[in-house]
Amino acid sequence: MAKDTTAKNEALEAGEPKSWMLTKGIFAIGVIFSVYHILIIMNVFEWLGFGSISAISHRAISLGLILIMVIILYPFKEGASPRTSVPWMDYTLMGLSVIVCAYIVVYYELGWMDPSLHGVSEQYRDTVEIILGVTAILLVLEATRRVMGLALPLIAFLFVLYTIFSNHFPGFLQARGYSMTRIVGHLYIWSEGIWGVAMGVAAITIVGFIIFSSFITETGAGNFFTDIANATLGTKRGGPAKAVIISDALFGMVSGSTTASVMTTGVFTIPMMRKVGYSANFAGAVEAVAANGGQIMPPVMGAVVFIMCEFLQMPYREVVLASIIPALLYWLVLYLTIDYNAALQGMKGLSKAELPSLSVVLKRGWFYFLPLIALIYLLVVVALSPERSALSAVVVLLVACLFFKDVRMGPKRILKALALAGRSMVLVTSACATAGIIIGCMTLTGLGSKLSTMLLTAAQGEMFLLLLFSAIACYILGMGMSSIPVYLTVAILVAPALVKFGISPMAAHLFVFWWALTSFITPPVAIAAYAVASLSGGDPFRTGFEAMRLGAGIYVIPFMFVYRPGLLLMDSVGGIVLATVICILGVYAAAAALTGYFLTKTKIWERLSLFGGALLIVFPGWMTWVGLIMIAIPMATQVLARKALQKVAV
Repeated sequence: MAKDTTAKNEALEAGEPKSWMLTKGIFAIGVIFSVYHILIIMNVFEWLGFGSISAISHRAISLGLILIMVIILYPFKEGASPRTSVPWMDYTLMGLSVIVCAYIVVYYELGWMDPSLHGVSEQYRDTVEIILGVTAILLVLEATRRVMGLALPLIAFLFVLYTIFSNHFPGFLQARGYSMTRIVGHLYIWSEGIWGVAMGVAAITIVGFIIFSSFITETGAGNFFTDIANATLGTKRGGPAKAVIISDALFGMVSGSTTASVMTTGVFTIPMMRKVGYSANFAGAVEAVAANGGQIMPPVMGAVVFIMCEFLQMPYREVVLASIIPALLYWLVLYLTIDYNAALQGMKGLSKAELPSLSVVLKRGWFYFLPLIALIYLLVVVALSPERSALSAVVVLLVACLFFKDVRMGPKRILKALALAGRSMVLVTSACATAGIIIGCMTLTGLGSKLSTMLLTAAQGEMFLLLLFSAIACYILGMGMSSIPVYLTVAILVAPALVKFGISPMAAHLFVFWWALTSFITPPVAIAAYAVASLSGGDPFRTGFEAMRLGAGIYVIPFMFVYRPGLLLMDSVGGIVLATVICILGVYAAAAALTGYFLTKTKIWERLSLFGGALLIVFPGWMTWVGLIMIAIPMATQVLARKALQKVAV
């Protein structure tokens, strides 16, 4: 099986130091990182009379701590064995990380942007800032390479080169070209690059949810969600596979990582699926598709929702509400596909004796719902800021755990959760800083507008072609990345073209995000399939192709909500209901076509008709009516075939 370096990175196992001192050092930095961000989010420094720190200074401190953790955790050479000491080169990089980030803090907190406050000549300062800026950019790219591999930092590096030499490019790619002084000022000194929107969201909003996720994980909520899912659906036809939907929907939306969800819940769900007769590839595919669905599941959506709110300049509530129906359709496709597959193979669920009792499970862990309820209430009803809502939910969790000895959080466990949160921010922060470099280059050169023009020109005014080209671009750009950096990338590069065409910003951003997530389950990369194959023992490629069939909703539903805005609640009540009903029929048809079963085993012509009809109802107008007819005919023949079988049985 091919090596899944990205999954390894997300689990933060690469370069895990053996040395006691290094281990404790990483632990301490992780705790300091989390505590510092909690103090910032809760305005403790200001409350104590120390005054407020500027947004850019805060982001610089946040990135500085992350860079140090990355350099210790991830060796320069990929796949290097765990080390007992840090080489001199990495100590040098850590020192440089402190210097480039400290300069930003001093620059803004001491007012160095005003030449009258210091005696340094402008020419000397420009030279120093160019050196520091280039160093900062290289450090960010190197950190991202160590954590995520080459894909994202290589893209960012090419953008920087383009910005420098853009005056030499032909045609629509040509720009004026920029000096290093201008580029460094844009990317390093001001808030247009590294310290931009992406870092801002990471250093405030996302870190709050990562802390919440770490505390949830440390208390063992993953096991509870798996048990509640098995107790609820385990006895149904194909029950263990259906139970994965609940466990991954609950855990995945909070974890913010498809691979982390796979590795956390898959340990429990895959053996259960194998026990009732599912193949290793099928069991792995179910887990991969369900884990991927956690990233689109409201209300948290793997924390991407908060970055999306910044891009769209819309309230959190609007984005979450718009995402509900498409997410439910995604889960419905997976549920029906599992159900029909189980019926086709004559599979049964597990016996009650083999499953945990629902009452026992709820008695043992009902309190895990309290922080989730509190989180949703604070976000939606109270409209408290997302980061404060997340920290408040942590307090609710800690108080609830006091009454249960097995999960009670003492000082050691609290520190462990804080350290885990700090380490979990390594991927997010490095990716957001790199995304900031890309955004800065695009705003400086106007490349975003030019790429949008290129896509629009290629589509020749046809929305379907534009969506198709955009989908392919999102799939390619999403290869090898996790959900947050992948959304940042496609939101910057692809979404503007859809908006310029006239597609609503909400639909455009959800479309590119959904399609970027297809890379997790679609070969040849299929990160989630590679990760889950290590647990199931299946073949990664076969698992990936099976996941494509089970996760068909992620490919089709984005087209549905672009053509039918009612699915995003952007229509009248009647329009919303009509769009939802039509798409539910399409989901049933697609699931039946993909499995070869509806009420009985389907014939070839029935499968083709159902599949064609499911595709046609994506498009409003006469194509919808043709699609509904193509769905209705095989469904009617299935009803007749079912009645005939029942008569024979009698």
